[in-house]
Amino acid sequence: SASAQTISTETDLARLWWAYGGGRDADNGRFSRLKAIRKMGAEFLAHPGHPATKADDLDSPVVIELLKLNVVREEVRGAEIAFRHDVYRDWTVGLMIADDLQQLHQLAKKNSAPTAVVRGLELAARLKLDADPTGEHWIWLLSDVSGKNVHGSWRRPILLALPRSEKALAHFSALEPQLLANDGALVAELVRFLVVVDSMPLSELFTKLHPDVEMPPGAVDFVCPKG
Repeated sequence: SASAQTISTETDLARLWWAYGGGRDADNGRFSRLKAIRKMGAEFLAHPGHPATKADDLDSPVVIELLKLNVVREEVRGAEIAFRHDVYRDWTVGLMIADDLQQLHQLAKKNSAPTAVVRGLELAARLKLDADPTGEHWIWLLSDVSGKNVHGSWRRPILLALPRSEKALAHFSALEPQLLANDGALVAELVRFLVVVDSMPLSELFTKLHPDVEMPPGAVDFVCPKG
């Protein structure tokens, strides 16, 4: 595709996939495919523990087309379908929320965020960061997953979208006033999340690499990136 020339990030690829409705180009069938994909995404958000959709709830020709395109697979032969890969599910969740922020607002967030939904939340935040240089929409997402009636796990993927974005430096610069407000409260929170989620004790790595060398006492509290 000529559009491949413009793709440099996962969000670029997700947007193209969405525009094509999971197809190979912007043909007339993309509307029907997107309708089916959005229905699957909505059902998944409502019931993340059961990531399948009844085939009878969708138009049969569209189901057949999505099967041929390898967007979906038969979960229960002839009865239920599901996204062929988690990536398609994550993209669908992320794009649905990014295109309509009320999708996130309407979710019950008192309990911990379902594991299967977390990456979709992060992708939604990355999509909004890419689409809005001011970061205003990202701040809105963050405010929607904050507060005493929201479990803290909903906030984490929205925050982590910032350093995990392929354009992180530009986003950090644009959001500097908000990040440094209140004595740098957001930056401090983000650092804590990165230490917990994306790092490991340096002593653990050092022991694996050089088990015969004793770790200096002063370096016990150091961490390093995972991987």
